Amino acid sequence: MTVSTRPEADALPALPPRPLWPGCQGPSAATPPRVLGSLRRTTSVDMLRPFGLTGDLHLVGRGRDLLTGADGAPRVLDTASMFVAMDAAGPRLISELRTDPAPAAIATLVGRSALSRFRGAARAALGDEHAGSLLAQLLDDVPVTTIVSSAAPMRMGVARDSLAGGSGSSRVDICAGWQADGALIRQRTAAPDAGPLNRHSPLASDLTAADPLGWHPMPALVPTGMRRLRRLDVTPLSALGGDEARAVPPGTAFVVESLVRDSFADPRDAEIVVHEFILRAAVAADATVLDARAHTGVVPGPQCPQAEPSAGRLVGRPAGELRDTVARTFVGVTTCTHLNDTLRTLGDLPRLLAALTG
Repeated sequence: MTVSTRPEADALPALPPRPLWPGCQGPSAATPPRVLGSLRRTTSVDMLRPFGLTGDLHLVGRGRDLLTGADGAPRVLDTASMFVAMDAAGPRLISELRTDPAPAAIATLVGRSALSRFRGAARAALGDEHAGSLLAQLLDDVPVTTIVSSAAPMRMGVARDSLAGGSGSSRVDICAGWQADGALIRQRTAAPDAGPLNRHSPLASDLTAADPLGWHPMPALVPTGMRRLRRLDVTPLSALGGDEARAVPPGTAFVVESLVRDSFADPRDAEIVVHEFILRAAVAADATVLDARAHTGVVPGPQCPQAEPSAGRLVGRPAGELRDTVARTFVGVTTCTHLNDTLRTLGDLPRLLAALTG
């Protein structure tokens, strides 16, 4: 028997391979279901260049805290939004910044660099009232999303000197991925304008598809745009059962899962994942961390997964001090910038636990 094939089918291009570095689990396919009696914080920061790849950078942030009651009823506890406009390169001076809510001192951040010392200035502008809040999380992500955003023009072939000052990540030994003699440093030294080591990153699944209330509303990501997603689930141990409840240390009162994903809407390909980490932690009633384990999903270089064990250094620490402690002491080739910022999200637990149990 002769089997015929359609010429147009034969002409279809083969799908590119999308390999993962050793130690990577790949991107999340979906978002876990919300648990009755849990609190979920979700945020997004879109990194957009509406005037072209070398034009001004806009950061558009959104977030929501959602309580799922014991009866399954959802209740929105808080929402926040942010818009930041800045220069395309150099010191990244902020020309416009709007937030909701809008503390009066937020205006003092206009004219500052989005990179150097921005986080400290943002904390001072917000004051103690907003410690651990959604708005504080959105502003905390301004420096790193400014750095991450340079991946879009570089992936599209824009010369690095057009983006001078856009990334501090090339400093040797700043993190596991950029360690001396690592693959990323070797490539940067040999070919400064080379694209990513893995030109076909894994595809980004739609994390919002399964549950229309699982994430805050977000528009579709525009071509050449980037997006940083965060999800922080806080669940009382009493809401879990079976193996999940037994697999935690004695004294655990809450289990926490924190995800970060950076994606890029490549107009030549699809929306792809650039970074993804998941942190799982067990926390006592007083917010002391009893267990913390990181899982690497997607990273740009083969040395990046070496930072995973740094999550264990959170054990025994009060969650409320982690924003400062991680920023101050988690440095060098045993750490990762993006994992560090995921570890730091546990610093918001005192506020979230109060909302969950109050």
